[in-house]
Amino acid sequence: MFDGVKHNLTIYIYQKNKIAKAYSTNFQRFYNEYRDYLFNNITYTIGIFCNYGYYKIGNEIQKSILNKILKNSPIVKGFLPNSNNKIYMKSTSGSHYKLFFKNTPFFSINGVEQVSSSFKPLNFNNEITSNCALSVFNSNLFNMWWCSLSDGRNVTSKEVKEFPFNITNNNVAEKLSELSKILMRDLETHSTIVSYNKQAGVTKYAQFRPRLSKPIIDEIDKVLAKHYGFTDEELDYIINYDIKYRMGDSLNGGNNEE
Repeated sequence: MFDGVKHNLTIYIYQKNKIAKAYSTNFQRFYNEYRDYLFNNITYTIGIFCNYGYYKIGNEIQKSILNKILKNSPIVKGFLPNSNNKIYMKSTSGSHYKLFFKNTPFFSINGVEQVSSSFKPLNFNNEITSNCALSVFNSNLFNMWWCSLSDGRNVTSKEVKEFPFNITNNNVAEKLSELSKILMRDLETHSTIVSYNKQAGVTKYAQFRPRLSKPIIDEIDKVLAKHYGFTDEELDYIINYDIKYRMGDSLNGGNNEE
């Protein structure tokens, strides 16, 4: 809304009265040429409060989705400190995809392979839980959750640990676990090694193109739809959430490499 601003901002409009009611919009993302039409196309809905403020939701279908997943307990209940059943969170994920991995991707400085400080381990109580979490955190649903709760930039333990998901069906767990393996292989297939020079030396790292793996991510959301009881309309909304930015290369000529 302000040309040249480099930060994600929230605007609160407050009026004193006797009725305690708050409205919110969803997370607004737009191309510069859309700026003149932004305010005329914003929609509001009665907000849902959480420990961190109000979720950024702007329509009833997104609100319905959020209310359904909030019936689950936080995934943090499946965490187990110091366990060997790990996945890795990329805390500086690009703005369009939140990337989680079974193993830390390739990273080296001056030919010495090491673990990038961008990757944080998440420890779970068993392998099936960690594989399920890997699918869940790479899903379109988690991306929508992140957009509604986060600062709009970094992936933090707040969004991860509070995400509502508990395994209640072995069939769902098996499907999510298998899809996590398929997704990891596909992300690796579409990755490339890039390098650049910095003060510390020559840095090389694996660069991913998750938009090419979106069909697999969509399959994860179809499984999650059965778990949470989403309608076909809600599933369609989740799969297509932020689609013109997430598939920019295909739809708008953008670049979504992570």
